[in-house]
Amino acid sequence: MRANDLIFEYKRDVTVKNYTDRLIDRMISDGSVERMTFGGNGWGYTTDDMFDMVRGIQWQNQPPLTPEKVEAAKEIFARGAITQIEQADPTSKKAYTEWLVMAYINSIFVRWEDIFSTGTDFLAMYNDLKQRNLFNKVDTLKAVSNIKQINNRERFRWAYTTISNAHDFYLGQTTDIDRGDAEEIHNGPEVRVLKVNDQKAACYYGRGTEWCTAATRSRNMFDHYNRTGNIYIFIPKKPQHDGEKYQFWAGDDGRNVDIQLMDEHDEPVDFETWDNRFPGLGIKYLYDLEPKVLSQFVMFNRKRFDYIIAEVVELLQNNWKWDVVADWEHDDDYYWQWLRDEGYIDDEGDFDDDKMEKDGINYLEFNDDLRRGLNDVFDAFEELTPSELNNFYSDDNGGPLDFYRMIDTLGDWIEDQAGSHYESLFKDAGNFIANNIGSYSDKEGNFKVDHVANIRGTPYLAHPARR
Repeated sequence: MRANDLIFEYKRDVTVKNYTDRLIDRMISDGSVERMTFGGNGWGYTTDDMFDMVRGIQWQNQPPLTPEKVEAAKEIFARGAITQIEQADPTSKKAYTEWLVMAYINSIFVRWEDIFSTGTDFLAMYNDLKQRNLFNKVDTLKAVSNIKQINNRERFRWAYTTISNAHDFYLGQTTDIDRGDAEEIHNGPEVRVLKVNDQKAACYYGRGTEWCTAATRSRNMFDHYNRTGNIYIFIPKKPQHDGEKYQFWAGDDGRNVDIQLMDEHDEPVDFETWDNRFPGLGIKYLYDLEPKVLSQFVMFNRKRFDYIIAEVVELLQNNWKWDVVADWEHDDDYYWQWLRDEGYIDDEGDFDDDKMEKDGINYLEFNDDLRRGLNDVFDAFEELTPSELNNFYSDDNGGPLDFYRMIDTLGDWIEDQAGSHYESLFKDAGNFIANNIGSYSDKEGNFKVDHVANIRGTPYLAHPARR
């Protein structure tokens, strides 16, 4: 019996039992489902609820948490989530629901919404080919006939392209397709750029991609994204590989700003790669398309980036640095003994500050090691670029860095720069930034710093980010 002839038997209870813990962990880490509730009979638990429960955080005025209550809540939550995932399975017997759950857990689908757009589209095409027995008839399809072997993001990308091409070739539409409403805003020798204004255009020009805005057999997310920002599609005239396309979206709902630059597999494209791919339509071109939104991100506003770095460095120089020097000086018995040996003691046996000042004696001149370490910390800030900080943030968070998160990211970044010799200094600088530096604007939009230790609670970076 061939793999694609297997009969899949789906049982919800078994799926809930087998995947509850892993599914909840994945959903907690997925910011796109933070405000959703999963349960049944009109009530349930949000991902924030589960985040607290799993970590044993006791809610105020609630009965004490017990392991039994936590496990019961997790089952309710997972059952509700899996029931929703079933809706993405286009088969009546829900033959592929377990695969959808595993695909999400394994980050084949990066966001929760992708299950219901890219996932359903893929399964609809897959099932069409299977029902017509094309997996057995077409040699190129045999390698993707066993859906259980499509178990990671790279293999899914290859399978999606293979299935999509085969579906278009063997089962594609023969009638003309409505191209919808799209505005051509650039048509050069290298690339064509379109602003898509409706779902039909997003589907037509997004053919062959995994974008949720191009889904035709499932939940299409065009309206969701278009509501807060414009969607642009870049179609290379000389593609470097089959199906090469890009989609750019910049959204601002009045509270949050967000941007996405994705390739045809719905994978994020870093901005340095983008500049290299389209030198004439790089970061500057994207900024010209959406200056209001993109000015909020470090990659697109070097002037604001440099201003914030300069202010942070000044705070470190005026506050943190001398606290560090004082702490090291206080604990350095060798320094105090050296002062005694060199005669910096007055007639009463106290240290002679006047003589030390006259001779230019200070602790940083004595401790070359500390001086070099401090210089290394400040040199790191001087050499930091928006691209480097953005990439540092994006590696962990998957999206571009906006100015609201810049201070916190700076603290994490400087700690990450620590070499073995000066590790304590870099980490101490990072802690100072995270715990003590805050900023807010005066009428001119400048930093205002009162007592450094008490300004963390102020709405920092308000001055550039919403102007």
